[in-house]
Amino acid sequence: MPSYLALATYRSRTTLDGSMVDLCVTKGKDVAWWLECASAQIKTRLAKRYAVDFSDPGPVPDQIIFWLIRLVNIDVMECTGAIPEGRVDNWADEARKQVYEELKTAADSENGL
Repeated sequence: MPSYLALATYRSRTTLDGSMVDLCVTKGKDVAWWLECASAQIKTRLAKRYAVDFSDPGPVPDQIIFWLIRLVNIDVMECTGAIPEGRVDNWADEARKQVYEELKTAADSENGL
């Protein structure tokens, strides 16, 4: 599945410094693939609730882009060795868990968005 964001667009929208993204690419990491995987995870989690392919043909809702950026930011930070200030050792797992909980809530047919 194609990503909801191209690598260049992700690089310009992320709150991380673009040089961190570039460092991952320089290290041989496929950041575009991370974007594709995270997009697929989001789509899979929302598919049962919303019978819409948010990437075809129209614009993708901002909330989906926000979740995608947050998920890939975690990968980029792990790749570069950056640790957010005040975070514990398992900060990446906790950050992913928070995004997945938000997706779960959005996909909940009774109590979701």
